[in-house]
Amino acid sequence: MLIVRKNQVAIFNSKLSDNYLIKIELRIKKGFPELYEKNGNKLIPNLKLLIEQSKSWKLTTNDAVVKYAYLILTYELSSIEKIDPQVSKLMSWPNRKEEDKLDYLHLYLIKKHNGIDPR
Repeated sequence: MLIVRKNQVAIFNSKLSDNYLIKIELRIKKGFPELYEKNGNKLIPNLKLLIEQSKSWKLTTNDAVVKYAYLILTYELSSIEKIDPQVSKLMSWPNRKEEDKLDYLHLYLIKKHNGIDPR
């Protein structure tokens, strides 16, 4: 019988989340070098927070998490929860496709910035 202790599970989960964080960081670095350079040392703590937030919005694919992080970092937001409650409501609908959620978020951010898309 194999016994796995709680601390062993925690260590395993920690390593998985660290690997995932590195994977997302590399995708940001490769796909958006200007954003990577702009955020510097703040990128890792921001990505940790954004990955957790993306889970709450049911964004599970790597592409969705990267796009979510990209949008939030590009528009220099600290959290989507500071956004209009209507957007939060639409982002939290369980059966909405990830891409639709992110497209709606992007359109909202463009509108909020007077039609200016800083990308």
